[in-house]
Amino acid sequence: LNIGLSLMVLLSLLPIGILQTMACIDHGLWWARSADFLYQPLLETLKWMRIPGDVVFAGAALILSFQFFRLVFASFSTRKETP
Repeated sequence: LNIGLSLMVLLSLLPIGILQTMACIDHGLWWARSADFLYQPLLETLKWMRIPGDVVFAGAALILSFQFFRLVFASFSTRKETP
């Protein structure tokens, strides 16, 4: 889970945030939040770079969920019934 979150931050969120900060300082908040800025080819590529981190995070979440349900159902099957 942590590796997936780290990939999302390092590959996508941090670079976009830095570019938005620079645009905000140079041109103002209105430009950094405008569609013209957000749909530039570089920012579109950085948005797609989030997918590897998402995949790793989702895979880890599925594994964690599988382990949880396996333990829960294993505890139900090993319980002894009292008379």
